Amino acid sequence: MKNILLLFVLLAFSASLSAQGNIGINDQNPDPLAILDIESTTKGVLIPRMTEADRNAIAVTAAQNGLLVYQTDANAGFWFFNGTAWGKLGESSGRIVDFEMGSSFGSDPINGYAFLSPAPVITITSSTQKVIVTSHKGLGSVAAGGASSLDIWVGYRLVGSGGDPTTVGSGIYGLRVPQNTRVPFGINGIITNLPPGDYEVGMVGNGYTTFANWNNNEYGYTTALVID
Repeated sequence: MKNILLLFVLLAFSASLSAQGNIGINDQNPDPLAILDIESTTKGVLIPRMTEADRNAIAVTAAQNGLLVYQTDANAGFWFFNGTAWGKLGESSGRIVDFEMGSSFGSDPINGYAFLSPAPVITITSSTQKVIVTSHKGLGSVAAGGASSLDIWVGYRLVGSGGDPTTVGSGIYGLRVPQNTRVPFGINGIITNLPPGDYEVGMVGNGYTTFANWNNNEYGYTTALVID
């Protein structure tokens, strides 16, 4: 008789869940807009706990966008997957996590996208981090008629990926100088939403078909600050 009564209660409970489309724990009237409504004044909810190595071992794809875990070791806290990379929940402290700078001749403009300034390598550990880049370089010409049609941007490239750097934000377009002139040009910008990894950052330029006239160039420098 007890078994029959228990079965009846379970069936009735299941029917209630199916009709309402949500579940209430310690709550006889769960919120109709919540799939799960839990009431308690003495207990909480434990999200799955794991180490950073455990988290990185999860074979996540874009389908797991929104996945949440609690990391227990270094940089402990709630971590979520945004469909592309893991990020720490609520992390926006302004804390400096990396600072790099470079000073050298850099490269001359070419007919294509390339770093003109030194391009120091920064390390991104979370897609929520921001990179503040400031870059300067002396550019000039000794060619008859000077040089023109040079565009510059802040840009980045994943170390080891090859190919052209990716430009960020609005650039400075149509730079020109007269013959026997060199001018220090500067640009700055903020790079966001980079997946974790090592990146070259700095001034990116394109000299198009008149690149060869930019033939009187000088040293430059780049600073890159990574913040949470």
